Amino acid sequence: AGGVVLAAPFEGSAGMAALLVVLACFCWGLDNNYTALIDGLTPSQSTFAKGLVAGSVNLGIGLQFEGGIEQAGLSGGGVVAALALGGLSYGASITLYIRGAQDLGAARSQMLFSTAPFFGLIIAWVVVGEAALFAQFASAGLMILGLGLMLRGQHNHDHSHQAQFHTHMHRHDDGHHNHSHEGLPRSHRHSHEHHHEALHHSHAHRPDLHHRHDHDGES
Repeated sequence: AGGVVLAAPFEGSAGMAALLVVLACFCWGLDNNYTALIDGLTPSQSTFAKGLVAGSVNLGIGLQFEGGIEQAGLSGGGVVAALALGGLSYGASITLYIRGAQDLGAARSQMLFSTAPFFGLIIAWVVVGEAALFAQFASAGLMILGLGLMLRGQHNHDHSHQAQFHTHMHRHDDGHHNHSHEGLPRSHRHSHEHHHEALHHSHAHRPDLHHRHDHDGES
């Protein structure tokens, strides 16, 4: 809702473009949901695989429309700059997003990620000097309200964990990772393949990698 208010008013001819954006966001949501379920790869490895496939496809499409490398006017410096920009804006952000999605669940992490337009708005105010509008403040209020409702959510009940092997970022003071490493503090976050014994307990939790259970009969 905040994004819609921020983008308003719409032109009458923007209907098809808006529909395409909605469809793109739907596909983005599916992609993020399935990516958050991957526990056999680290976030960096998942990002590398996604970037290799998507980057190759997008580069091919771009060169096709631009008429090839010579017509596109690519230079060595330009390629290096493009790779650096992509590594920071796409590589780093996707890696951090996947880490967040594994800890928070896809829906919550996407809600946090969707506040990015407001930070772009701040840059537009400060750097570009654009005027501050009432609709923009209304959009910020909606985003803050949504984040507040999400962060206040509590979920606590008896639940069971099946024995499993997987790989992800974790620490040893969270009640789920009881293995130890000599000389490594329990609060230190690290990633490696590890084994979980079957466990039944009750605590407040989010839909992270360890809590993707069903809630039959629960409201």
